Amino acid sequence: MVVVLVAFALYQFRDAGPNPGHTWKGLLEHLTLTQIYEPVYFFVMHQGLTQTWSLAVEFAFYAALPLLAGLLLAVLCKGIWRPGLLLVGLGGLAAVTPVWLWLQHATDWLPTSAGMWLPAHLLYFVGGMALAVLQVLGARVRLLIAGPLAVGSFLLVSTSIAGDVTTGDATLWQTLAKVALYAAVACSTVAVLVLGESNGFQRLLSSAPVVRLGEISYEIFLLHVIIMEIVMASVLRWPVFTGSWIAVFAVTLALTIPPAWLLHRWTRPGWTTSAPRVGERTDRCRRQPILASGSRS
Repeated sequence: MVVVLVAFALYQFRDAGPNPGHTWKGLLEHLTLTQIYEPVYFFVMHQGLTQTWSLAVEFAFYAALPLLAGLLLAVLCKGIWRPGLLLVGLGGLAAVTPVWLWLQHATDWLPTSAGMWLPAHLLYFVGGMALAVLQVLGARVRLLIAGPLAVGSFLLVSTSIAGDVTTGDATLWQTLAKVALYAAVACSTVAVLVLGESNGFQRLLSSAPVVRLGEISYEIFLLHVIIMEIVMASVLRWPVFTGSWIAVFAVTLALTIPPAWLLHRWTRPGWTTSAPRVGERTDRCRRQPILASGSRS
C-alpha cells in the first residue's frame, strides 16, 4: 500500500510516457491487487508498478489455498496421509496451467489478461507444494544435478524458445516452454535448499551479507521498477532496450537498496537481521531457529 501511494504521488509530477494506470480507478485496483482482472491489462498498467501483477497472482493463490488443500487432503486423500496419492493430485493441479494456456491461445473464451491469472501460473505454486511433500518424505537431491538443471533452464528461457525477448509475443508452444522452464528454474533452485544436504549454495545464502540483503529483498522488489525507470530515463538517459543491462542492473540495485532499507525499517521495525547457521531455518517474524527437518509454514 505504501509503495502504491508513493508511486501514484511521484508520477503525478513525473512524465514517464503513457501511463494508463495512473487514474483513480487504477489506484483502487492496485491497492486491492485486482488490476490484472481488467480485460486488457496494459490499459490499466502503471509505469511504476508493472511488477505488482505477480503480487495479485500470489494473493489469489493464498486466497484459494484453503480450497485447494481441502480438495487434496480431505476429498482426495480422505484425511489420511497418503503422499503418493497427494503427489498425483498435485500433478492434476499442475495440468491446469497448460490447459488454461491452451484455452487462451486456441479459443476466444478468455480475455488477454487471463494469461496473468492464477491458473496460468498455478504450476509454479504446485511445484512448491510438491517439494513440501517430498521434504516430509525425506527425499534428497544433489546440487550437482539440480544446479545445472536450474542454470540450463534459465539460459534456455532467455532465448527465443520462450518467445520474442523484447515484445513478449509467443506461440502456444513457446508459452508452454517458457512456463515449463520457469518452473524448472524455481523448483531446482528451491530443491537444493529444502531437499539437499549442506553445500556451498546453502552456505552462500546463509552468509551475513546475503541474509541482510534478503531481509530487504521484498522492498527491493517493490521499489526497483520506479528506480529503474528513473535510472534509465534521467540518470543514464538510455531508451528502453538500449544500453548495457549490467550497468542498468548495477546502478538500479545501488540506488534501490537505501530506500528499500528505509521502507523496511519504517514498515517492519520489529524485524531484526541475523544470519542463521547452515542447516537451520528461521521464523520470518521472530527470527528464532527452526529445525530444518520441520514442515514449512
